[in-house]
Amino acid sequence: MAQEAMVPEVRSKPILKQEIAFAIIHLMPLGALWTGATFFDWMVCIFLYFFRMFWVTGVITVTLHISRIKLHGGFNL
Repeated sequence: MAQEAMVPEVRSKPILKQEIAFAIIHLMPLGALWTGATFFDWMVCIFLYFFRMFWVTGVITVTLHISRIKLHGGFNL
């Protein structure tokens, strides 16, 4: 069995304008600390975050598994 030589991946240099925009978008929520967000605002954000994480990881994943089961002819017991 012959071993294949590993070819290094060719990547382009990051585009500084896109990197700065990415950083700004992800740092903007920290601005809520200086805007006077109330305790209720923070609780809504935390609730929506966990609700979204549950929805994506729970419901969508289960839906995909069910669709795969139907696609392959159901359970084989």
